[in-house]
Parts: sequence; structure tokens; C-alpha cells
Amino acid sequence: MKISRLLLLLLFVVLSCEREQAVQTPPEDPLVAKIAVRVLSPGAMPYNNEELTIDFSYDHQNKLIRRTGGFLPISGSTGYNYGPFTKLLGTSLAYTGNKVVVENFSTSTEFTVPKNTRNLTLNPHQQIETREISNVNVYLFKRETYIYKGGKLDEIKTTFPNMPYDPTDPNDYIYSFSEKFFFNSAGNLIRTEYVELQDGVPSPHYKRVRLFENFDNSYNPFKRFTLLDEYFYRSISKNNFRTYREILTQNGTSTASVQEWEFNYDSAVNIIIN
Repeated sequence: MKISRLLLLLLFVVLSCEREQAVQTPPEDPLVAKIAVRVLSPGAMPYNNEELTIDFSYDHQNKLIRRTGGFLPISGSTGYNYGPFTKLLGTSLAYTGNKVVVENFSTSTEFTVPKNTRNLTLNPHQQIETREISNVNVYLFKRETYIYKGGKLDEIKTTFPNMPYDPTDPNDYIYSFSEKFFFNSAGNLIRTEYVELQDGVPSPHYKRVRLFENFDNSYNPFKRFTLLDEYFYRSISKNNFRTYREILTQNGTSTASVQEWEFNYDSAVNIIIN
């Protein structure tokens, strides 16, 4: 009897420790309901002393179906990076089997925003397989094909299936792009190389190198947001980058830019998002 009671006590202690650990350690893909705007947009000031947040909604299968809140589009000629923040716009996601339609929306009676409809196909691992945009401009149709190796994204190939092409013209060529992805041993995206292709061959006219640096050791709250354009590069890493560098080369001329973030962390060194 004493032995049985001792075993029960040990089992209770083990289960209690496991529950405590489960509470203290955030899940790998957290179900985030809201993120403070200041987390990724440090210059965004509170409105009427109220913290600005972007809200996220999910269906019964924990699939993201709505992002609410954002900055109004604004012309670059104003000198500002973005317009005022509002909860009257956002992004919707509609699922049918392995197909997802992603669209921007506005609930305002005073302004509208372009839908910019994106039609996605997912693979059996719920990763993006293809992404199609039919209204890049008046006539151009854009298709992105996602290629994976070892479960990680290796390349995105961008083509324009309905772009006019005259094979009899020696100066004409099939126009496309390729972006290669590079991860470190910790599972963090550290670099991408985006190049223009002419008939499948890299062109010297255009290349964009993205560098992701200064990663923390926190869980990644953006893991479920891969289908949203603005969080895509953050979502595919294990942790959170705090420095982003970009080198753009066009016609032999290169320009560089850098952006940095200072996140707040809790006592367990996990990022605070609200």
C-alpha cells in the first residue's frame, strides 16, 4: 500500500511538472489573436491613448480566416511611409479543399481598397504550392511556384503565362524570376537571392538580395501567417530576425538599405507582442 501511494505521488509530481512546462512554454505555432502595431512598426503612435493592434480570427480548424487592421495606402509623394491606421480594412482568407483565396477588404463607406486577389494552392503539408495573381496590371497574369527541399522552402519561381512573346524576334525572350532561399542550422531564413531570368538564364539587369540577421531565441508568433504577404518572410523561420538588409542591383548600380527592430521580451525571453 505504501509503495502504491508513493508511485501515485511520483506520478502526480511528474504530471504537475509537465502541465507547468506546457503553460510556461509557448506552442510552436501559437494561435495569436492580436499583435500590437508597434511590434513591427515602431513609429506607429497610440490613437487617443489606445494601443493600436492588428487582430486575427480563425475557424474551427484553427485556420487563419481574417486579419483586421492596417494602414491606409498613401502616395509616396507625400513623404510618409504609410497613412493613418484603421480597423476598417484587412485581409480575408477563404478555404475550399487545398485552395485558398486571399483578398484585401474594406468595411468603410468612405474609402475602398484594391482586393488584390491571390489564389493559392496548398500541398499536403499545408505549405504554399502555387500562388496566382490575375490583376498585376491591365493584362498581366502572375504565377509563383514554390519548391521545397527537406521540408524547407528552396525556391520560388515567378512566371507570367500570358505575357506576349515572339520567338522569331532575336531581342525578345521569356521573362521570369527566381528567388532562392537559404536557412541556417537553427532553422532560420538568413538570405534570399531574387534574380531576373531571360529564357531561364540569370540576367545582369536585376538582382535583389535579402539578408535576415540578429535572430533572437524566442518562439515565432508569426508562424501561422505564411499566407499573408506582409508576414511571409518572418513566418518561415524558427525565431525572429531583428535586422533586415537589402541589396538591390539594377543595370550595374547597387543600393543598400537596412531596417532594425528592438523587441520586448518576458522573463522567459519570449517576445511580447501585445
